Amino acid sequence: MSLSPLGLSTLMPQRGINLLEKFGYFLTKASLYVKQIFIEVESAANAYYSFSTAWNASSSFRVEFDILTSATVRSGILSGVTTTNSFVRMEATGTLRLRPNVAGASLDSTIGINDGVLNHIEIVGGAGGATIYTNGVASGSDTQDWSGFFVEELARRAGAEYLEGILSNLKLTDLITPSNSLEFGLNNLIANTETNNGVT
Repeated sequence: MSLSPLGLSTLMPQRGINLLEKFGYFLTKASLYVKQIFIEVESAANAYYSFSTAWNASSSFRVEFDILTSATVRSGILSGVTTTNSFVRMEATGTLRLRPNVAGASLDSTIGINDGVLNHIEIVGGAGGATIYTNGVASGSDTQDWSGFFVEELARRAGAEYLEGILSNLKLTDLITPSNSLEFGLNNLIANTETNNGVT
């Protein structure tokens, strides 16, 4: 019986990353390998991840992640580098702010997530708009065009706005082209070691 990893792509640790593997187990009957990872990032160390290949969503997508933070500063969560209009970040108030891959108005959530407990975030977007769900509750929506949402980095935005906290269970789902979907786990990391700008 073979065991296959669930992940589909890779992340590159860039600076000051501590990886805490909380759970890992085999479901041999289902022939699946399931592993959960918590990525702890410290803003003082400017910790972040770069995607080895940028993820560019189609005209309909879903983004999910779990986050634990008590930060009270603006913090990047997902962002583009070459396309800086595209991002998900936490504001100093603890609410989320999203911006699509086009010049346009931002979408803000109404529920704060900097309460020091693990919160589940789901963002469903596309050509007809986007909705933010915080722990299953709709907390913001709009009708602007979110086609081509663009992600290149995790835990920082625009070379600054580093996140201090824990991220887990990141899923980037392309609802039009499923093969373009990504789900990150421990087996997707280039190295399970702490690095400093790629130099061990």
